Amino acid sequence: MANHCRFTNSHIYYYNSNNSIDNKWVSIYGTNNRVDHNRFEGKSNYGPTLVVWYASAGGFPNESPSTYHKIDHNYFLDRTLPLGGNGGETIRVGDSNTSRTNGFNIFEFNLFEHCDGEIEIISNKSEYNTYRYNTFRANNGQLTLRHGANCFVHGNFFLGENYPGSSGVRVIDGNHEIYNNYFQDLIGASSSDLRAPITIMNGDANPAANGYWKVYNSRIWNNSFVNCDDPLIRIGVPGGTVNADSIFFSNNLLSAIQGPFIKYDNIPTNIFYTRNHYYGSNLGITSTGWLNFNPDLVYDTQEELYRLNISSLLIDSGAVVPPIIDFDGQSRISVFDIGSDEYSAAPITITPLLPQDVDPCFLKPMNDCPNLSRVLGLNKIELISHVKQERIEFKISNFHYRGIAQFQKYNELKKIWINIATLDFEMNDKFDCIDNNPIAGKNYYRIVQYVREYENPITIADLELNYDAKSKEEISIFVTPSQIEIQCEQFHAIKSWTIYNLNGQIIQSSSYERGFGNYVKIIKNHNLPDCVILEVQTYNNTRNKKLLFW
Repeated sequence: MANHCRFTNSHIYYYNSNNSIDNKWVSIYGTNNRVDHNRFEGKSNYGPTLVVWYASAGGFPNESPSTYHKIDHNYFLDRTLPLGGNGGETIRVGDSNTSRTNGFNIFEFNLFEHCDGEIEIISNKSEYNTYRYNTFRANNGQLTLRHGANCFVHGNFFLGENYPGSSGVRVIDGNHEIYNNYFQDLIGASSSDLRAPITIMNGDANPAANGYWKVYNSRIWNNSFVNCDDPLIRIGVPGGTVNADSIFFSNNLLSAIQGPFIKYDNIPTNIFYTRNHYYGSNLGITSTGWLNFNPDLVYDTQEELYRLNISSLLIDSGAVVPPIIDFDGQSRISVFDIGSDEYSAAPITITPLLPQDVDPCFLKPMNDCPNLSRVLGLNKIELISHVKQERIEFKISNFHYRGIAQFQKYNELKKIWINIATLDFEMNDKFDCIDNNPIAGKNYYRIVQYVREYENPITIADLELNYDAKSKEEISIFVTPSQIEIQCEQFHAIKSWTIYNLNGQIIQSSSYERGFGNYVKIIKNHNLPDCVILEVQTYNNTRNKKLLFW
């Protein structure tokens, strides 16, 4: 299992060998992993684009270990499924057999556009997951809480742009909290019972693991629904015969020109409406928990959405709910306003996402990624290191362009990158850098550039060496794009050296007669993998060295 790993700054583009084949572009196992700043574009075959997998726990309803993943700032677009049917999700989080697992995964600041593989753009199939600050633009689908309870859906923008099949959130199972979301121009409700901006399902009497579990004890508050097809809220859609129970609606704003706004396919048990508002057509139900007057909204031409005008009567008209920020990232103060917007003069910190907000750095315009780092490949520098007098000296040269970078080290015990020196370099500059405090164990050294230059993406290439802080031997490592040379000094001479792949198989080897001045010279060729282990044996066997090279 992979733990505490990161997949970032990548682009997977129309990787479809056959539309009838089922595969996943990204499968996440283990715990505490992150997927961020990637573009996933053009998947057309079966299988979700990204899947969170849980370890097998012996079948439903046993719980698997929680995963604590973070999936953020990704761009998912042009997901299709030409052959139709199930299996066209963009994201799936678990499956029915592990749906009682507390995932504690966070999905935030992702952009979904033209994700048309099936109705479930996101298929939640586990518990305690959070979906926040994501933007859904012109998708034939929705965020579906398909299995699992206790999920949080807040601060998302569902912008239908009058796209066929566009919808919002479908709710199954209980203890969900859906708040602070903005729904606009969603038209799927007119074509399907399952595609309202908010759809609450009926449950099965005795649901199987993959059945429909009753919706219960869920709260839906401070959401805005603007210019969506009717019904805006649909409750009791048959998935089974068990009605939803204990559903709470507070501070929601419904504004459209056609109704009814709310439709009951089956009348829920214990449903409560408090300080909600509707305008523009008929509500569709009889309830005292709704206000009806012109909400006085103003259109933001830059963000293409509606906010409260300073004169709106919805300001300070809401019910008391837990303190939260609004959909703009502004704090709610005093008595809350109705809808997802709290009228405020505070800076707006959250807006609907655009591709440039989430795309990989190398797909953005020049100098548009000040906060993302990258690692310069070894083909961009010549790196010489010496282990001497319990410190490591580096000579860095042969830069191919100008910029600012940091020379950093990482030790497997400390588990943190430490800055050794900041390099403000011109082309062909040379630097002497010293690590005065090397740590016993495996040390990694890299050059990280924080100011992006306009050129093709650079792959990561790290140099790892086993450094024994008690050793006085000096090892010189010289790396160029075409070869690696290692010279061992103060030894009685090399007896032999052997290169292994990571499976322990010998790739190359050589032996020498006793003498001085012997050194290892490896010419990179097609037989040499990207990652190898080099074992150097000297005539003094107490001074053998093993080096792992990338």
